[in-house]
Amino acid sequence: MEWCSQCVPTADVGRHLGFAVRLSDPAFDALVLRTGSDANERIYGMGQQFPHADLNLKGRTIPVLVQEGGVGRGHPIITPAVNLVSSGSGGAEETTYYVAPHYLTSRDRSLVLEGTHYAEFDFTADDHIAHHHFAGALDGRVVYGADPLDLIEAFTAWAGRMPPPPAWIDAGAIVALARPLDDGRQIVDELREAGAAIAGVWNQTWSGINVTFIGEQVLWNWVQNPNDHPGWDAWVAGLEADGMRALCYVNPMFLDVPEDAQPVRRNLYAEGVEGGFFGRDHEGEVFLQPVTAFEVALLDLSNPDARDWMKAIIREELIERAGCSGWMADFAEALPFEAVLDSGESAAEWHNRYPVEWMKLNREAIEDGRHAG
Repeated sequence: MEWCSQCVPTADVGRHLGFAVRLSDPAFDALVLRTGSDANERIYGMGQQFPHADLNLKGRTIPVLVQEGGVGRGHPIITPAVNLVSSGSGGAEETTYYVAPHYLTSRDRSLVLEGTHYAEFDFTADDHIAHHHFAGALDGRVVYGADPLDLIEAFTAWAGRMPPPPAWIDAGAIVALARPLDDGRQIVDELREAGAAIAGVWNQTWSGINVTFIGEQVLWNWVQNPNDHPGWDAWVAGLEADGMRALCYVNPMFLDVPEDAQPVRRNLYAEGVEGGFFGRDHEGEVFLQPVTAFEVALLDLSNPDARDWMKAIIREELIERAGCSGWMADFAEALPFEAVLDSGESAAEWHNRYPVEWMKLNREAIEDGRHAG
């Protein structure tokens, strides 16, 4: 399993001790691996983890499950209020968009599990760490290093290292403005007049606005929408003339365009249904799942044709037509365990893999565009 979609592995994996466990009896589908620990040992890692009080994970149990990070994340007042409006959207302290079955400790010990099965890392005991792996096979690596930096370098020698971002990112701030274009440009001009350096402006409603009972939301139809932003092309050109770039938003979910958002040049939901590009239920129908105030279909990343279709959308709609120099690639944590995939693989096992494949697709779309240019 590759935990970084944009990373390039190196050849130096000499500081890894690989191990594998296989259960011969299919009746058994869970394994527990125990490794040593000390009562005062500090433990860090497990992907993107933001405990409320302390980054040390000792005393906690972390599920290896990609999921909605949440608003409030267990806060006793905020989280219940958010969940009342959108069940599950409040999250908990251990919920995260990016999880990795990898940790390192203050004793310079490090371990990583491979694969995408659901697992739990139990750091609650004083004298050991329990790794609960819910599958009949387990592959992992013990990573050797003399200090934390050494351990990270040894880990990324296998997992890969991210390439540097483009140089223009360092030219100034990225300002997020989800508002009418003229209003946004006025704010940008005021900031620049006050001496602020701005590299780009992010507008997530470039594809339009979907008005629901909870207010204005992004129209999840990844085509520039002149109904809401009729001056988009001129706005992008104006930013570029002043040395700034436009940044956008996309995710792998699709809303059937409502009547009050019509007309649109393309209804991507209708295209996806016709092409068979979405996950399905066990009756063969498009799997529609609720997200806040509406239902959407999810791109089936196990389907090569669906991937090609989505990459073409990114190249043609975001990059070429809308002039997006970058975008937030959002919402890859929502593949339902019960969905039916084109490949026939288990959606439960694909769940943790989905965000990696979604990032790969975005990277491939960019690279394909460069090669074509």
